[in-house]
Amino acid sequence: MADKKTLVAKARFVLKNVAAARDAAAAAHEIRNDLAALVLNGGISEGEFYEIISVLTPQSRSSLCQNYYILKNGCRKIPATDDRGDFADGKGKYAEYKASGPNRDGVLHIVQIRPWQRVDYYIVQKITSGKVFTFRLTKKQMEKELALCGASSAHGTRAAVADNKNREWRMTISPDGEHWRRWCERYRINA
Repeated sequence: MADKKTLVAKARFVLKNVAAARDAAAAAHEIRNDLAALVLNGGISEGEFYEIISVLTPQSRSSLCQNYYILKNGCRKIPATDDRGDFADGKGKYAEYKASGPNRDGVLHIVQIRPWQRVDYYIVQKITSGKVFTFRLTKKQMEKELALCGASSAHGTRAAVADNKNREWRMTISPDGEHWRRWCERYRINA
């Protein structure tokens, strides 16, 4: 634990800036549905898009990143009730989208992987403050990576989900590990 003087100084900093932080988050929330169009129409850069949404909750960020990816790549969003992932591309293939935003450890967090879904591939993006890493894995490759990366249940205890055939999985990939290097070599589609 830090010394008391440092803790008090940081607490005062937060208190001094909390109103501005809330105002920024509220403004980002208000314009969230128009941000993708702003990027595609040249109003703001892609980097500015990611910077603006960084003040939103992880759930809000992820859906905005997904919608931006779909629009940018000319894909079609599909209903969740189809159980075919998040979108269909121009070639009639179905895909699931996963995004991992900036975090303290710089890791790639992938959650709610649903192997039972009838998808053709996965798009996984690791979004940092300065760069976006985009990976494309087939369904078979993702299933293999679940085992290689030691995926665990995204929800519930091991005993509670033991018999669940529709278990959602999660995995974390460290940027300085062997899994990250393999992903960059095999699956990365942007350089």
